[in-house]
Amino acid sequence: MVAKHLQAACTNSGKQGSGTRRLAEALLPVSDQLKWRASTKDPADGPDVAIFIPNFTATTVIGAGGLLTSDKVIAGFSLQGPDCYYPPHAHHAEESYWVIAGDGDWKVGAKPWFAVEAGDSIHHESWARHAMQTNEQALLTVWLWTSHLDSEVVIIRG
Repeated sequence: MVAKHLQAACTNSGKQGSGTRRLAEALLPVSDQLKWRASTKDPADGPDVAIFIPNFTATTVIGAGGLLTSDKVIAGFSLQGPDCYYPPHAHHAEESYWVIAGDGDWKVGAKPWFAVEAGDSIHHESWARHAMQTNEQALLTVWLWTSHLDSEVVIIRG
């Protein structure tokens, strides 16, 4: 998953010289040194989850299991393949995302879906229901949890 989509995502990471492009260019040469992990969701949670699992990966850079330890925050990168739906989910942790590359649509709570692209940021309060849908490009993000660092991600139906 990482090798398949990271190069393309980094190529689509914003204008030359932008912060998103500089971050993508710094990530690419060290990406194979990071511990990328697949989703721990159970395919039995539904057909959308079964499709999502092989098309999503994340790595922790700061926090438990990351390159830098912290008991105050946990942060890293996530990579969601093209044309992939991350079903509605929530967690106790307050969360922020910064889109580094790609494009997609995002939904938070009862608000309508909105488009995201490189340079955008999104914030979720604790237990905010949210979902993501990528389009033709993989979506590379930086994510940050600032509370309840041991939260479980819960898929929400209905």
